Amino acid sequence: MSHTPNFDSKLQALLDATTPGERVCRISDERWLLTPEEIDRCRAWGVPPSPYAPTMRLKLLAASAAGVDLWWRPHALTQKPILSSSDPDALAPVVTDDEWYTLDDGSAHGFSADAERPFFEQYVKLIPLIPMQANYSTGSENCIGGGFEKCVNGFMIFGSFTLQDCWYTFRSKSDERCMDVAFVAYSQDCFSCCMADRLHGCTQVFDSLDCINSQFLFDARDCESCFCSTNLRRRKYVFMNEQLTKDEYERRMSEIDLGCSSVFAKWKEIFHQLLATQAVWPEAFSINSPGCVGDYLLNCLDSSGWYMDDARDVRGGWMVFGQSSHSEAIVVARSAQDAYMSAGVLGSQNVKFSLVSKDSTALEYCNNCRDCENCFGCHSLRSKKFHIFNKPYSEEEYWKTIDALKCAMLDRGEYGQWFPPVVSNWRPETGFASIVSPLTDVEIARLGLTPFDPKSAMRFAPANNQAVGNLAEVPDCIDQVGAEWANVPFDDVSQARRFNVSSREVEFRKERRYPFPKSHYRARLTELVRQINGPETESRPCAKCQKAMTVNKNQMFPDRTIYCMDCFYTFIESRG
Repeated sequence: MSHTPNFDSKLQALLDATTPGERVCRISDERWLLTPEEIDRCRAWGVPPSPYAPTMRLKLLAASAAGVDLWWRPHALTQKPILSSSDPDALAPVVTDDEWYTLDDGSAHGFSADAERPFFEQYVKLIPLIPMQANYSTGSENCIGGGFEKCVNGFMIFGSFTLQDCWYTFRSKSDERCMDVAFVAYSQDCFSCCMADRLHGCTQVFDSLDCINSQFLFDARDCESCFCSTNLRRRKYVFMNEQLTKDEYERRMSEIDLGCSSVFAKWKEIFHQLLATQAVWPEAFSINSPGCVGDYLLNCLDSSGWYMDDARDVRGGWMVFGQSSHSEAIVVARSAQDAYMSAGVLGSQNVKFSLVSKDSTALEYCNNCRDCENCFGCHSLRSKKFHIFNKPYSEEEYWKTIDALKCAMLDRGEYGQWFPPVVSNWRPETGFASIVSPLTDVEIARLGLTPFDPKSAMRFAPANNQAVGNLAEVPDCIDQVGAEWANVPFDDVSQARRFNVSSREVEFRKERRYPFPKSHYRARLTELVRQINGPETESRPCAKCQKAMTVNKNQMFPDRTIYCMDCFYTFIESRG
């Protein structure tokens, strides 16, 4: 039996009256076709047709998820500045992660739902009342960053797991002694790499697996001691795609000192030119994913999306892992089932229009709820059932109230919309989307936001008025950088952010001959991510046979040479 018969009847009438055809996204102006198949899926999910184009649905979710910034914010109880991954203007106050678990469970601030009032207007009332975690971290030691778990000795690590002695990471796992890496796993002693697994001693390696002591590689597998080359398989001593002897390779490498910023920048420019003009890109980098559309899919089945592992029947997912299944429009999920239009779905089932749900079941329009079941419109609630706006209800009264609320929301056009930006702790300019698929200024303005000012966001920083150094005066080679440059603040004008390099980091870079950074870590991580294929798609012909393909866009190399998989495999075989 239905728990919400009145809503179901209203929705059925709405869907019966909905005709397929072209729609225009209210945020992006993108045109897309609402198909009979999508209308049928709306019936199955119990939702109205989305007002957003398919790609915009995912971008809105990603814009609400955590990015790579840290800010000083006042502690909710002491008002002393603490580091937080959430924006300084976020409505939710913050406390340290350890403190958050000792506070009340969120139910002390509940209030009665009013179906006659706009839903989001009521929901926003909860946000300033309940402190949230400053950094969303668990089980870690001596770490600074956001959204990390089971890490040790990490500095500026974001969305990362089981790292040790790492610096500046984004969405990486099980790495050791790595610096400036994004989407890198099971790797050691690597620098400035992205979308790669099982690397050791590598620098600027992308879209590659199982490589050792190599620099500036793209699409390499099982390679060792290779430099500035592309599309390699089981090779050794390759320099600029030329096979050398061991002695000649080592002689050439002895003349290259990547610890000098100018040398590193020179070879990065050469490498980027190689990627743009000579490298061959496959239709997709997916592995063992039958019936799937998208890129960076591993062991998936009948799914579409970007960067997913072990997903089944997931339609439109970005970063979905851990046996997730039967879901649509989800971003950053692990062990998620029956989730629709949600972000941060972790070990949860039957979740709709929710942000950060952990180990929960049957949530709608909830944010940061954990171990909850049958909750609607709740914020930062823990271990509760049958709550609306953080207030408890009997099971019978809960469903009666939900039926009335959802009917009113459907009549007002609210049900099916995503949360307004004020609900999230992250703005579109700082959230996950800002790195992988940023919204335009026009789209941000249509969300009702004024331009974001990073300098204003630094107003709580304790040393905000400290004089800045001149990056042009820093020695070119890392071994010439003295102690006087440690802890000196620098301005990154392109990011409108400041950064410095600690004495410990200077020593780490000297030990491994990594160059002194010339930009804020956000700029470095963003550049890494934009060198790989992103989550948005486009139609392209195969550069070899002209077969029509749907491929993922690349922000840095939009005009790259792409082969369909058949032509790509033939090309790889021709190279031995």
